[in-house]
Amino acid sequence: LYCLLLLAYPPAFRSDHGEDAADVFVDLVRATRRRGVAALIGLWLRSVPDVVRGGFQERRGSHRRSAVPPARGSANIDALAGELRHAVRALMRRPAFTVTAVLTLAIGIGATTAVVSVVDAVLLRPLPYARSDELVTLGHVAPEIASGEWGLSRAGYFYFREHAASLQDIAAYRATSLVILGDGPPERIEAVQVTASLLATLGVSTERGRPFSVDDDTPGAAPVVILSHSIWVRSFGADPDIIGAPVSLSGTRYEVIGVMPRGVHFPSPSTHAWVPLGFDPAATPVNQHIYGGVARLRAGVGPDEALTELDGLVSRFAEEMPSAYGGGFMERSGFRVFMRSLLEDTVGNLRALLGIVLAAAVLVLIIACANVANLTLLRSAGRRREVAVRTALGASRAALLRYSLSEASVVAITGGAMGVALAWAGVRLLVLSAPVGLSRVDEIALRPLAALYAFATVAVVTGILAAVSTPGHVGLAGQLKGGGRAASADRHRMRVRGAFVVTQVSMAVLLMAGSGLLLRSFVKLRAVDPGFSADNVLTLRLSLAPTKYPDDAAAFRLFEQASERLRGLPGVIAVGAVDGLPLVSHASDNLNGFADLPDGSEQNVLTDTKFAGPGYLEALGMRLLEGRMFEQSDMQPATGGDVVTRSLAQQLWPGESALGKRARPLMTDYPWHTVVGVVDDVRTEDITRAPAPTIYFPYTDWAWGRSFFFAIRTEGEPESLVPAVRREIWALDPDVPLASAATMSDLVAGHLSRTSFTLTLVGVGAAIAVFLCSIGIYGVIAYSVSQRHFEIGVRMALGARGPQVAGMVLGQTMTLAAVGIAIGLMLSLVGMGLMESLLFEVTATDPLTLAAVAIGLALVAVMAGTLPARRATRVDAVVALQGD
Repeated sequence: LYCLLLLAYPPAFRSDHGEDAADVFVDLVRATRRRGVAALIGLWLRSVPDVVRGGFQERRGSHRRSAVPPARGSANIDALAGELRHAVRALMRRPAFTVTAVLTLAIGIGATTAVVSVVDAVLLRPLPYARSDELVTLGHVAPEIASGEWGLSRAGYFYFREHAASLQDIAAYRATSLVILGDGPPERIEAVQVTASLLATLGVSTERGRPFSVDDDTPGAAPVVILSHSIWVRSFGADPDIIGAPVSLSGTRYEVIGVMPRGVHFPSPSTHAWVPLGFDPAATPVNQHIYGGVARLRAGVGPDEALTELDGLVSRFAEEMPSAYGGGFMERSGFRVFMRSLLEDTVGNLRALLGIVLAAAVLVLIIACANVANLTLLRSAGRRREVAVRTALGASRAALLRYSLSEASVVAITGGAMGVALAWAGVRLLVLSAPVGLSRVDEIALRPLAALYAFATVAVVTGILAAVSTPGHVGLAGQLKGGGRAASADRHRMRVRGAFVVTQVSMAVLLMAGSGLLLRSFVKLRAVDPGFSADNVLTLRLSLAPTKYPDDAAAFRLFEQASERLRGLPGVIAVGAVDGLPLVSHASDNLNGFADLPDGSEQNVLTDTKFAGPGYLEALGMRLLEGRMFEQSDMQPATGGDVVTRSLAQQLWPGESALGKRARPLMTDYPWHTVVGVVDDVRTEDITRAPAPTIYFPYTDWAWGRSFFFAIRTEGEPESLVPAVRREIWALDPDVPLASAATMSDLVAGHLSRTSFTLTLVGVGAAIAVFLCSIGIYGVIAYSVSQRHFEIGVRMALGARGPQVAGMVLGQTMTLAAVGIAIGLMLSLVGMGLMESLLFEVTATDPLTLAAVAIGLALVAVMAGTLPARRATRVDAVVALQGD
């Protein structure tokens, strides 16, 4: 049978070598048969492809020899192919080195490639709008009277549209919500009221249908809507006849006039419908800044030039619109314009977050490359005699480089391929674990740019490995005799390996310092008292259709009935409604009227304003400092009562009790209310910011109240209450959707998710760095001990004891670690300032964190050097001296 297989070879080869090959194979079969049938089958499985491949190569070679001599390039390719085959066989004979090097590279390349994919999608890729670099967001700030940002006013929008020469177009918008009513359960979706100019400003065309026209955006126009592509597919089955069809949204009949292109969800990823604002340009100007603004700059106009022009236009507001901006408002408030690029506004503080994560990934890659280079140096040092033999047999420097390059290429390409696979999995994991609100998360994928980055990294790593592993001229005699030049070369290689270890340790210090600072910051964030108790609280949002509840009384009657039903559920302790939950809704700064001030005057003061019902303060577990909480009687205008926070009471009535003082919402005709209670401060918008002075008015004062959050405090797990809550609400009105049902604990965790997300990624990078560092330190010290057997033998022959030898080895270990730690700490003092925006009550140069990092890495170095040190103490002096 084997002779039949040999027919694959040319006749000349069979006549010269066929009989010998058959005899060798027969001997192999006899030797293998003793190991069983499985071994014999394995021999045949290996032999058949080997014979076929060898016969093909021999026939091709004989054909080339009988025709023309092979071209020089072809000969080089064959030589390189041979070197690659030899490299694969050599690497397979050293599985420990190969597996360690490949996995180390795969981790480094995979981590950086995954993060590059995220950075590419979120920061580098343009927004899905025409010439998106020309788009900016507009708004106002009034730093003298308010700390936050204000939107555009209706009057300001029209004024900019008519007079701003630097703007090609401008649009205004305001977030809202709509309820899809149909055959199935009601569904609440995020929507935006927009001016007709929005799509033209963004440079977007509808995928189906048409954009808004000027006629659509006038008071009293027929209701029309443009749907997002995803909601068209999900809720309307991608109906091709959707254009012109009527849909019921929040009880109003809308005509669908368009469908947005896939991926367009301006201004937020959760936006699924756009409806006209219906501005009236003839309406009286009002100083009410509740609209977002987006504009497109004219070609050739920069943001600074446009901002200067808009600030000039704002300076005319008091003269042009005295009813809204007169009375010294402009001078008193410092009112002016702010402008940001739309990309910056979309990304927000993700730029800093992703920058830190990318830096961590790059540090991991540097450590991985240094570790693989160190492993390669250790391996090449152990093969110096092999290289000496190759040199003695005539191998040139180029041949040695080609040999090293082939091994490095196999390691780097294999590691790169595994790295790309890890990157693909890492990208999916990053998307799944990304914090809520991460912009453009649906665009994150492993794209060509990231793959190109991975292969570029592979090329660089290959060159590094080939360079560090290619020896110079190595004499066979010198290798056999040892001595001066070999010892000198070993000392040089030890210095190079030591430099790689120092690099690894210093990079690990950077990663551990960043991880430690984030961890301390996260611990401090979790320890912050938000002013409420999030445990065992279920939250949800009820939105009523204005057409079904046209007057305030009907809406509040349903909210009261819902509260009564929910209070009757088993395990419910308290229930209450509010227009905005802490850490979920933005602070609502409004000018409210306050009386009985220390000088006896009445003033309008800008405060955070909330509208709440009875039971809400108890449901959130707020601490009562004085007076009482809301009661049902406070919901009546004639007997209304208000609750203020401690900071507002101290601001308005310092040294006095706030109880009995009067307050009322501005822009309402309600009579004065009486302050009936003072509660502790609550961190309303951001847990990292100081609590804003807040007043809680009865929710019946909210004239636009059709959507409220409910907070339900329970005795047990709040999630188990959702089916019962849904049943009770739908018993009152089956068209009311239960939206945003979540526990308050989850909402707080979501608020901290960006910090915890960054902490997790940087922490994983730090753990990988420490692991790779320990491998690098161990490898260098273990090799050093193996090279110093003779020296250690002499020392022990002269009376050195085991602890002294171990101390010598550990001293070498700690020297490398100390240098690396020192360099890393210096780099940390310089580089950690980039993390300031992500830290809370922790400085970037926190001495406690840096000291803990230094001590931690020193302990890692001691553990990595302990095993080689123990081996050194077991060196037999007689054996070592005889061997040398």
